[in-house]
Formats: sequence, structure tokens, C-alpha cells
Amino acid sequence: MMENTILEVQNLNVKFNDSFALRDISFKVDEGQFAVILGPNGAGKTTLLKAILGLIPYEGTVKIFQKRREELTKEDRFKIAYVPQRFEGTKSLPLTVYEFLEISFPPYGRNLKDSISEFATVGDVNRLLSKKISSLSGGELQRVLIVRALLSKPKLMLFDEPFSGVDKIGERAFYEFLKYTKETYNVTILLVSHDVYNITKMADVAICINKRLVCFGNPEDVFLEENFAGIFGEDVSTYKHKICKEGGPCEFYKDHESNNH
Repeated sequence: MMENTILEVQNLNVKFNDSFALRDISFKVDEGQFAVILGPNGAGKTTLLKAILGLIPYEGTVKIFQKRREELTKEDRFKIAYVPQRFEGTKSLPLTVYEFLEISFPPYGRNLKDSISEFATVGDVNRLLSKKISSLSGGELQRVLIVRALLSKPKLMLFDEPFSGVDKIGERAFYEFLKYTKETYNVTILLVSHDVYNITKMADVAICINKRLVCFGNPEDVFLEENFAGIFGEDVSTYKHKICKEGGPCEFYKDHESNNH
């Protein structure tokens, strides 16, 4: 069976003030895959997402649904959903969650009430529908934003650090929710993260960057010593001890550390 490539990036460069923010990035994501862009702060992860979305100038080629960005139709664009790290101004909206979802509904196609009911159930936000947006916790708001993105029945969803401000238990629940969404609706997911813990559990593909492409492919390859050092600038053992000190999941790194020695 022939693979259907949803997103392809070829030789992508981004410059700010004559300095490379990203240099020679190439990768592809096939239909139904859960791909994670992994890297430290300042690696260019958000810049890469913005280039893919056409929000900033870039050199190179970005193809979505096997079309160059400039060839995408209005209908194609409705099939792309973006959940930013922060949705500026949302918390100050004088709206209930239902009203917020209602005004976000795409102006075509499916029944509004049925769609909100379906995705509110999938996203476990039914209990929040009558609440004011301003009263939601960070985790609750992120769920609402994901449900909002699902209303257009997208084929490609892009997330920029969606778990910012969410605790580890909440992160795990979000990953499970996204995995369910991917499998149920055949959505292709591209997610920016610096979370090494969950990546090998959930992702099909890892795109590791640090202003350049360090590794692309099997998420387990992140833990190869040369790749890990290229991404984070330190070895697995050092990173493990830092994570443990911060109260992170020490046991997860045990096997990877021993496999590299």
C-alpha cells in the first residue's frame, strides 16, 4: 500500500537578521502518524511550526496534502488546525465554553449542536460547557482549545507546547486523548515538545532539531548518545540526574542510560 504523505518539508531555512534560526531542515509525516518536534528551548521548534503554517518567511519547500503552501485551497486550509502554546486573550472573553465553541464552528458542513456534543464528549469537556472561559484552569482551557480545533474535522493538527502549565498527570491524560483522536479520526498530528519522557510512548516519529536536523525517524533513536548530545548538549546520564532532581520520572531513563554504556 502506497504511503500518503500529509506534510513534507524540504531544505527549509529561516533567517532572522542574517542569522540562521533554522538551517536545512527536511522531513516528512505520513497520514495518521503522531510526529513530535523535539528540542531544547531556543532550538527553533516554534519557528518551524510558524514556517509550516506560512506565518513567517522561509526558504525551501513546504508541502501539505502533497501541494505547495501557495497551492492550498480554502477547503484545504480548513483541514489544518493549529493549537498554539498560548491563545492570547481567550481567558478574558465574556463567554461560556459552549458559546466559545459555537463562534469557532466552521461556516459549512456539519450540524453545530451535534458536532459540539460529539467532540465535547471525546475531549471530556461536557461538564465545562456552561462554565465561563475565564474560570477554567490551564488544563481545562487546553482541552477546550483542542475540542475547538477538532470542530473543523481537520486532517492535520499542529500543537505548540500544548502542555505548558499542565502537571505530569495532566500531560499523560492529554497524550492519551491525542492518541485516541488520531486513531478515531485518522488525524495526523505534529506536536512541539521538549518532553523526552512521553515521546517514546506516544510518538510514531521524532523530528529532533537544534537549529538544524539532529535526527528523524524512530523515537527511540533520540536516546542514542550522539543524537541526545546533539539535541540537548549533554549525555543521557547527566540529563537523567537533572530530571530526577527536579522530581521527574527517573525510572524512565534507567534503561536508556544503561543501553548507552
